[in-house]
Amino acid sequence: MSKVSGRLRVRLAFADMSEQIQTQSSAFDRGVALQRVEQGRWAGEALEPWRVYKGPNGGYLAAIVLNAQISELADSSRSPRAFNVHFVDRALEGELTIDVTVERIGRSFASTTARMFQGERLCATSNCSFSLRGRGPSYDEYGMPEVADPADLPVMPVPPEMLPVFARNFEYRFALGNLPYSSSPNALLGGWIRPVEARPVDEVLLACYSDAFPPALFTRISEPVDAPTVDLTVHFLGEPPCHHDWVLCRFEAPVGDNGVLIEDGSMWSKDGRLLARSRQLALFRTP
Repeated sequence: MSKVSGRLRVRLAFADMSEQIQTQSSAFDRGVALQRVEQGRWAGEALEPWRVYKGPNGGYLAAIVLNAQISELADSSRSPRAFNVHFVDRALEGELTIDVTVERIGRSFASTTARMFQGERLCATSNCSFSLRGRGPSYDEYGMPEVADPADLPVMPVPPEMLPVFARNFEYRFALGNLPYSSSPNALLGGWIRPVEARPVDEVLLACYSDAFPPALFTRISEPVDAPTVDLTVHFLGEPPCHHDWVLCRFEAPVGDNGVLIEDGSMWSKDGRLLARSRQLALFRTP
């Protein structure tokens, strides 16, 4: 079947999607919900509550693409380990189609690739490697930063009008670095995060967290600028808690030039296990 005729079938699938989405357990699950159209093809929707300044948040879109690859592989014994998404064109709110190919299932690793479309327009390409849970040394030389417990920290001290709609889906407790728009000399920020609606921590949620805080660059400036993600990689390490809990995130963007920046992130469970590391290349555009 050609891609054109296949995507026409996607529109028919949306007639049944609203009922399916309503049965999901949290706002995040509804936001990343997918329906299989046929083998290797999934239908979803980028929803308005996950919008940033000019379209859906990049981490949110990454979570949808990762969810499609996990769903297509359909092997709970294998966990995502190395995940990358490259944004080819800016996605908009509305229907999405994700074509997924299981490239190989080996003894230790499985590999998938994916392409996300809106209509006939390619918005993102992605790949993911999955591995069986194995034995090996366990250590973390980064070390979880020493910060106050989220219960002892104030709600995000940034005026709501300076934050995108996307941020309303999460509770934030800033605990590291500097606040957005504080004209700080260092591009570093972080703190605790969890969904407003209870939802277990897993790799799909962590993919979203990799881009859920304001860009670290925002600590160096005094007002929002457009900073769309071009390329995002997440390496998953420790097993997620699999229950609703806070995750500590630390993001820094020590270098920016020629209208691009590199941001590195780390995510820890509340008991101090390093869950994931991320790196993204983003554009930044001053007025």
